Amino acid sequence: LPLSAVIGASGLFFYLNPNPYELTHLPEYAVLSVLIMGAVREREDKAGDHVHGRALYVRAAVITVIFGAIDELYQGALPMRFFNVYDIFLNGAGGILGLTIFWGVERR
Repeated sequence: LPLSAVIGASGLFFYLNPNPYELTHLPEYAVLSVLIMGAVREREDKAGDHVHGRALYVRAAVITVIFGAIDELYQGALPMRFFNVYDIFLNGAGGILGLTIFWGVERR
């Protein structure tokens, strides 16, 4: 079921934007969100805050989405680069995909 959801989502993204290079945002931000999740968890543990569960995932997701939006805004200011709201959506979707996979693996 998860594999069919990923394939279906990939088909939808390809239909909306046939440039396959745009889809590289998904795995890039999936990895980034898992790394951010580890950093947030480590910071919370060192600070003595025992935040777990949904709050931890929400924090990691929000940080990932904000980072993706800032990245796209920065690209809009560079020559030969373009700002695109669709890329912000892909960054967020990739981050949420990464956290979902991480949650599934961690749950086992």
